Amino acid sequence: MSTCNMSRVRSRAACVPATAAMLLGLSCASVATAQSIVNIGVSPGGSWSGASAVSGNGSAVAANVDMMSAYRWTGSGLTSIGLLPGAFAGSAEDISADGSAIVGNAFFDMPEETVRAYRWTSSGGMQNLGTLDGHFASIGYGISGDGSIVTGASLDADFNSTAFRWTSGNGMQSLGTLNGGISSEGRRVSHDGSTIVGVSGSADGDRAFRWTSSGGMQNLGVLSSEDASSSAYGVSADGSVVTGFSGNVAVIWVNGVAQSLGALNGADFAVAYTSNADGSVIGGYSFIGFSAYATMWSQELGLVDLNSYLPTLGIDLTGWQLQYTRDISFDGNTIVGEGMFNGEFRGWVVTVPAPGSAGVLIAAGAMMSRRRRA
Repeated sequence: MSTCNMSRVRSRAACVPATAAMLLGLSCASVATAQSIVNIGVSPGGSWSGASAVSGNGSAVAANVDMMSAYRWTGSGLTSIGLLPGAFAGSAEDISADGSAIVGNAFFDMPEETVRAYRWTSSGGMQNLGTLDGHFASIGYGISGDGSIVTGASLDADFNSTAFRWTSGNGMQSLGTLNGGISSEGRRVSHDGSTIVGVSGSADGDRAFRWTSSGGMQNLGVLSSEDASSSAYGVSADGSVVTGFSGNVAVIWVNGVAQSLGALNGADFAVAYTSNADGSVIGGYSFIGFSAYATMWSQELGLVDLNSYLPTLGIDLTGWQLQYTRDISFDGNTIVGEGMFNGEFRGWVVTVPAPGSAGVLIAAGAMMSRRRRA
């Protein structure tokens, strides 16, 4: 099921379906001890793979292969986490801090075509999260650090979506919508589960939101009055930094205040998709024409194209075109995403030094940073 039904917001950033991304599980010790890139490969008979999220400690990542089922990948390879009973396919969207819990979606043919959010744990297996009352489908997107809280969207008969917060004690509860809106989606949860970010339709168009248990849903607005829409995709561990886009440029909101990260030179659209624990390292992508380029931002580097930046660290990208940065470990050293490897779509894992930890990185970033102001 596509989530591209809320406006142009989905036309490029979110219409690369989140459900086509993969959860990787990665052990820093077993995968790499120095700068490197790892191709997560495919399961037997598979033709493509992609990486959705990495655990906070960098030890596990969630993955999909040909939409057959959700996978957990570590240095020892891909392991299927199975399917909900009756489902013909599944996807993985996010992973807990220690890699022991995954949220994603299960797809069903009968009795009607539908999708259900699930939570998988290493100890309890698959759990169907159900829907909000009166709804027929649900989509899972984000999970808290300890794996106990999930967010996503529940769909009614008219395919209007409502953001939810699920807990094992209270089940699925609606987060509502922004004033004047009829739809919303929860995308990611902070480490402690107190903050959820996403997008909601409003009287003024689609808007990024930040929800907290104490303050409810806050409209993060747009960077410029000329921007038609904004959307949020990621949040820092403490909930203070939100990543997304406004108009055509990558944006972060720091304590509710928007800051443009720009876009790569020549790009007509850019997204800040994810961050490390404290929001100091941001991952995303820029579109130049119909081609996507994986990006990373830090205060020291500015916005850089990973295809150009990683080789300066000695990482061999022969055969690769890195397209999407999907997630970053808490310390900023492990980055996961998707791209083309020798013409085939693959998930990748990169281990790098923390940006700014060495003067040479700052110098390289200064030469390579390519930004466009909003």
